[in-house]
Amino acid sequence: MVSLNTVKKEVSELTEEEQDNLAAYLTVIRLKRTQTHADKLSEKLNNSKQSDWVNFDDIKDQLLD
Repeated sequence: MVSLNTVKKEVSELTEEEQDNLAAYLTVIRLKRTQTHADKLSEKLNNSKQSDWVNFDDIKDQLLD
């Protein structure tokens, strides 16, 4: 089995398009794992209240840690 650190290193070397495709794939896997998560995600995506939105650029560095 490959270590998570190895996977992270290899993913960082993928092109942006390949990383986006991987992210989409992992999202699908995550959504299939629990219906509760899918329900929460749908609720957040359907939220039209801008004060609840988070700017991606503001949290990008946190996501990469």
